[in-house]
Amino acid sequence: MSINHLFLLHSSPYQDNRTKESIDLILANAVFDEKTAVLFINDGVYQLLENQQAQEGQKNISKTLQSFPLYEIEPYYVCEHSLAARSVDTSQLSIEPTLVNKEAIQSLIADAAKVTNLL
Repeated sequence: MSINHLFLLHSSPYQDNRTKESIDLILANAVFDEKTAVLFINDGVYQLLENQQAQEGQKNISKTLQSFPLYEIEPYYVCEHSLAARSVDTSQLSIEPTLVNKEAIQSLIADAAKVTNLL
């Protein structure tokens, strides 16, 4: 499968507006028929946790992430090293991403036509 645009999400979900803005960018990209994939890495894996508690004035992103397939934002990947380093188990995630190791991440980045690193 050829990926036109790979987004790398590094940030925890509610530290500021970066996560919401990143997700909005990904959704906008997908609307323009770009084959879009997402990789959750580092603290970005926290975006996938079920039962998140958004801070006051922020929207819970779990439902937005669950809508990714409606926008044909697939596949979505998660760095297995990032999960392990943060003691997060896949059973705690709100969506079922594909687990990837460091070598697979390098391959995804090399094969994508465009890569956007959202820190």
